[in-house]
Amino acid sequence: MERERGRVYFTEEDKQNMIFKEYTSEETEANVAIPRGKQRKRRLINLILIIIGILIVLFVESLKYVAILYVIMMIFWTLVIDSCDKDHVEVARGKYYIEIKVLEKLNPEVIVQYQVSMGSYVSDFFPVRAMIEENGYISKFYIEREEYESVTADNPYVRMTMDSNKFD
Repeated sequence: MERERGRVYFTEEDKQNMIFKEYTSEETEANVAIPRGKQRKRRLINLILIIIGILIVLFVESLKYVAILYVIMMIFWTLVIDSCDKDHVEVARGKYYIEIKVLEKLNPEVIVQYQVSMGSYVSDFFPVRAMIEENGYISKFYIEREEYESVTADNPYVRMTMDSNKFD
C-alpha cells in the first residue's frame, strides 16, 4: 500500500496478490452489531442531554435562551454523529476481507495538512509490514488505530474489511 496526500492506495502489485475471503452471514451480523451498539449508546446519551436542555428551557427562565441554543446544537450534533455512524455500519457490512499476518509494526505516520479556511488537519496512519499467508506476499499495509494497538505476538492477524472483491 502507498500513502499519498492523506489517502491510502493499493499498488498494482498489491492488487495482483490480494486474496479475498468472504464473511459468513453470522460474521457480517457480528461486525454490524459493534457499531450499532456504540450508536445506541451515543443516541441515549444525546437524548438524555437534550431532555436536560429542554427541562432547563421550561423551568429556568434566566437560562432559557442559552438552553434553547444548547438544545438546537445538541440536535444538530446528534444528526451529524448519526450520519457518521451510518457510514461505519456500511463499512462493517462489507462482505469480503483480506486477512494479513502482521510481521512488524512500523512507526505511526502523522500528516498535517494546512488549509486556508479551517486551519490544519491532522491525519494519523498506522503502517505495518504484513504477509498474506496463502501466497506469502509481504507488503506494507495501513490498519486502523484499534487494530494497530491490539496486534501482539500472540495475536498477529488482522482482517481488513472490503465492500467488494474487486478494485475499482
